Amino acid sequence: MDCELISAIVLLCAVAGLSAYLFLLRKRYYDHETGFMAMIESSSEGIIVVDRSGIISFASPSVHNLLGYEPHTIVGRSFLDSVVSDNRESVEKLFARAVNSRERKFTTDLKILNSSGQCREISVHCSNYLHAKAIRGFVINIQDITEQIIIEETLKKNDRKYRSLYDNAMVGLLTTDLETGLVIAANDLGFHAFGYDSKYDFIGSSILDHYSDIQCRDALIDELKKKGEVHKKEILFRRKDGSVFWGEISSKISMDKGTIESVLIDVTKSKEAEEHVYQLTFYDPLTGLPNRDMFQNRIQTEILKSQRIALLCIGIDKFKNINDMYGSWIGDSLLKIMAKKLKKVYFNKDMVARFAGDEFIVLLSEIGHRDDTLKLDIIDKIVQKTNFLFSEPVNIDGNEIEVTSSIGIALYPDDGTRAPELMKNCETAMYTAKERGRNTSCYYDAKLNRKMMDRLKVEKDLRKAIGKSEFIAHYQPKVDGDGAIIGMESLIRWNCPEREGLVPPFEFIPLAEKNGMIINIGNIILRKSCEENMLLQKLGFEPKCVAVNLSPYQFSQPDLIDNIKLVIRETGLDPRWLELEITESGIMKNERESIRKLSELSEFGIRISIDDFGTGYSSLSKLKLYPIHTLKIDKSFVDDLPGDPLSATIAVSIIDLAHNLGFKVVAEGVETQEQLEFLKENRCDQFQGYLFYKPLCFEDFKKSLGTSSAK
Repeated sequence: MDCELISAIVLLCAVAGLSAYLFLLRKRYYDHETGFMAMIESSSEGIIVVDRSGIISFASPSVHNLLGYEPHTIVGRSFLDSVVSDNRESVEKLFARAVNSRERKFTTDLKILNSSGQCREISVHCSNYLHAKAIRGFVINIQDITEQIIIEETLKKNDRKYRSLYDNAMVGLLTTDLETGLVIAANDLGFHAFGYDSKYDFIGSSILDHYSDIQCRDALIDELKKKGEVHKKEILFRRKDGSVFWGEISSKISMDKGTIESVLIDVTKSKEAEEHVYQLTFYDPLTGLPNRDMFQNRIQTEILKSQRIALLCIGIDKFKNINDMYGSWIGDSLLKIMAKKLKKVYFNKDMVARFAGDEFIVLLSEIGHRDDTLKLDIIDKIVQKTNFLFSEPVNIDGNEIEVTSSIGIALYPDDGTRAPELMKNCETAMYTAKERGRNTSCYYDAKLNRKMMDRLKVEKDLRKAIGKSEFIAHYQPKVDGDGAIIGMESLIRWNCPEREGLVPPFEFIPLAEKNGMIINIGNIILRKSCEENMLLQKLGFEPKCVAVNLSPYQFSQPDLIDNIKLVIRETGLDPRWLELEITESGIMKNERESIRKLSELSEFGIRISIDDFGTGYSSLSKLKLYPIHTLKIDKSFVDDLPGDPLSATIAVSIIDLAHNLGFKVVAEGVETQEQLEFLKENRCDQFQGYLFYKPLCFEDFKKSLGTSSAK
């Protein structure tokens, strides 16, 4: 085969190979193009290609769904044709900049008109392919965002509306952090309510610091966390400057946000108005005291407790004369002054009210249960205190006004079981007191009134008796085992001419101790006992010790020792012939001070005796600390001797205890020979009682002393 043929065959083979290669390339390109076109056609975004002049050279099928145009109808047209006129200039400038710059991509939103002439909002994402030979233009992705824009605008509008409503609400609105209580947001009324000029000063502060009452705050927060919300709670809040206001608050927890949303209304004015109405309804405008209506309600409340109560109706005597003489202004001032005084006298649990005109009424609560014995002593003491309160002259504008009162007393359930009935009967008793001469008091119940009047009469007569020295001393001898008088106990007796003889001690001693007269009476008897003891010595009788009783009230007086020393000096009695008898209870009231007084009296030479030993509550371990000389066995332990084992054991124990401590023992109330024999057998030192002598006046005691000496 020649060379030319060989060359031809080689050339044909080369051409055939090239054709096959080109065929393979063409097929691959076709496959890529088909896949690319399938991707474009399935895309929800529209894709167009425009050249540097803005002419559309390609449009994807999705353009029809977005703009309503068939793709082939817009190819060859300017993409600016669909842009609304208001956007066109800005879009032209943006496109021109993209053509003249090397920006690879840019994004913008613009408005276009679709095939139906409707304005649509589209988002444009443009990629610069001017330098790509296959495209020589811009590939633009189009997305219709009209609905999204509408939704966003609606949300913004709603947000602006909510913010406007929040800021301009007619109530305070607060948003606080659930855990810390820090303020996150507040409207104008919200931050103004707490005294802030700017919400930014208020935001970041703690709402917890603005509660006036910490306990109230904690209770509110506990309820809120348990229930998730609270409604219309009236809370006293504190402003920035420290002043307070009443706020009605409703709150709800927002768990997803971790906040508390609250609505706050300043109700200070309404609370003040409510309080004002309450004051007008239930309080007297002149004195500020509760009025009749409130007082009646309180009585009903106390009755429900089944407690005894007492009502005092207090009327100012001759109040009309005071008004006529000084004028109504002075009269009103007097009522206000007396109202203030009355409020200070009674306990907080009691109530003082203005009844009518010049009348006040007082409720004394809890003076005992319904079935208890009536505590007249307590009531009488309060009545006396009230009378004393009105007995002091009152100075008003330079006028000194003498004031007295008449008091009526009614008791529940004795004088009524309903409030109106009790109040009426109390007032009736007050008018009865006025009719009896004013400046006095009267029970509604006749029996109680007689008892009170008797008590007042005794007290009045006691005062006179002190001035007239109507108190005398009777002496009950103390004897040894053989019956010889070795001493005497001085006993108070009241020789009242108006009562035709001696008044028993139990009829006046308790009253004298309550009103303090026992001090003067005790001093009278102490002096008389020392004087008469000295008189016996001057008459030649062998000196004997006289025992004088000191009541606990006397013993507690700070000038007791000075008074006793003064009597000793002025009567000339040697202190060793005076013995002071003091009860256990009198010592134990103030043990340290009692020991000091007893020690000083003992050092002065006066003997000390513990009266009624065994009936009090002194500590046996401390008995050795008392500077005493004698123990007296109380009559209650002697009465049942020797038959009662318990009384016998106590009596023997007292005797043994006294002897072990170096004390003498006196048994009082000895009335039988059996009692005497038992006590002597158990080494009792001295005896008193009717078996030997009754209490004797001075002359009879002097005679008995002579008889005893003769023995």
